[in-house]
Amino acid sequence: MTASPPAGDQDSNVAHRVARNSAWLVGGPLALNVLSIASTGYIARKLGAEGFATFSIGLAFALMFAPLTNMGLRALTVRYVAQHRSESREHLGTVLSLRLMLAFFAIGIVLLATPLGSPDPTTRAVAMVAAGTLLLNTIVGVLTDGYHAIEEMGPPARAGIVGGVVLTLASVLAAAAGGGPTELAATYLL
Repeated sequence: MTASPPAGDQDSNVAHRVARNSAWLVGGPLALNVLSIASTGYIARKLGAEGFATFSIGLAFALMFAPLTNMGLRALTVRYVAQHRSESREHLGTVLSLRLMLAFFAIGIVLLATPLGSPDPTTRAVAMVAAGTLLLNTIVGVLTDGYHAIEEMGPPARAGIVGGVVLTLASVLAAAAGGGPTELAATYLL
């Protein structure tokens, strides 16, 4: 039988875990935001005002339907998995199936609503390409919820940082190669 650590050690472990997780939750997005300032400026200059506006409007149109892929399930998932770790696989699988159905529903709405949202064919094309990110973000979101439930912020934060750097590089390369708003939107599928 092992003795439990003294209360002071437990407090130290909790404080260390909270500090580490907080650093991941704050540091990763902060670093990516700093990186995105330079890349967004470069991309905006390469696309020009009209091209960047087309990209931004198309992307925003598709992503405004992102909440439909969640419907409050994220908070419920984190709480349930945190309380019932032995059932986490089954629960996450069920939530993934449900949220994928919601993602396909949201994508369907984007595809149906896009022609009504803009008369510009390029803006519509950007929105339709960006709709694919709803599916990918849903999968990543469920995996992230599982990690957050067990208080492990590092793996999803590291994956987010790598994904953000890859997206930034791909976006800059697409703009440098002369790609337009639709090609730039396609980089978000990475």
